[in-house]
Amino acid sequence: MRRTWLAAFVVAAALIAPAAAQANEVTNWNRIAMSTLVTFPGPAGGAPPALQINMAMTQGAVYDAINATEPKHHRPYLLKRRFGSTASKEAAAATAAYRVLSSIVSGVPLGIPFPNRGSLLTGLAAQYASSLSAIPDRPFKRMGSTLGPRRPTR
Repeated sequence: MRRTWLAAFVVAAALIAPAAAQANEVTNWNRIAMSTLVTFPGPAGGAPPALQINMAMTQGAVYDAINATEPKHHRPYLLKRRFGSTASKEAAAATAAYRVLSSIVSGVPLGIPFPNRGSLLTGLAAQYASSLSAIPDRPFKRMGSTLGPRRPTR
């Protein structure tokens, strides 16, 4: 019952959010993270507190990516190096969120029933491509898209 209410709330909030808020990549990927994570089956990390932990990991990566481009702003938690302040913050936010979310989805053990895993990964890739396509193709975009955690190789 609680998961159904949470999912309905997330969808309703995304629909009534002002257009200006949806234009921000941090807000956009926050919405994408919530809509992705609430569809997880409980044993795969969709039940509290795993859902909140997965959301925190995603937003922590976005925080680090954005702050790695700010010369005198807050320090990143996990990123060890800073990037030029000209790096695209939009590309940094989208890349960080996409990498963490796709890693979370991919990392669910195969023994846990997760029938929508493939569609979630495809949807995340499409949303990431859409985010990057909205950013002018300049060196700043490439700099921003190098930020964020690296997906582990398997």
